[in-house]
Amino acid sequence: MNKFFIIFLVFPTVLFGQEKGIKGLLKVDVVVKVISEESEELWSFSTKKYTVSQRSVSINLKGFDGELIATLNPVVVNDDLLLLKTSSIVKNLDTGSIIKASEKDLLSGFNEEIVFYPIGNLENVPNVILILNITKFGGVDAEN
Repeated sequence: MNKFFIIFLVFPTVLFGQEKGIKGLLKVDVVVKVISEESEELWSFSTKKYTVSQRSVSINLKGFDGELIATLNPVVVNDDLLLLKTSSIVKNLDTGSIIKASEKDLLSGFNEEIVFYPIGNLENVPNVILILNITKFGGVDAEN
């Protein structure tokens, strides 16, 4: 009897999450690519991060002879727009010296691809590309 009661309590919560979603939750799809001088993709990585408006998401990557430390802070402006506050630092792995540091504020719509290229210096080969896509999260992610 207790097992049935526990399942009954959990099941409606899952259904509510699928149909209604969690209000204000944002999904940030992140794709990082390393490309050669000939524009050949040498390596890629993708992940999903979840946040709410005005809460930062961090991305830390090491390995392409450098280290990328990026912070993204999406701020919902209205139902269609968001302000994306970004900061990034690219460091040399050998010396720890900063190759490039930047801060940018971008106005974007939901479901739009936001591309950061190049990350680091254009003279450095291979080059790193960071691609973001921010959507309103409306429930259970079918891919996970």
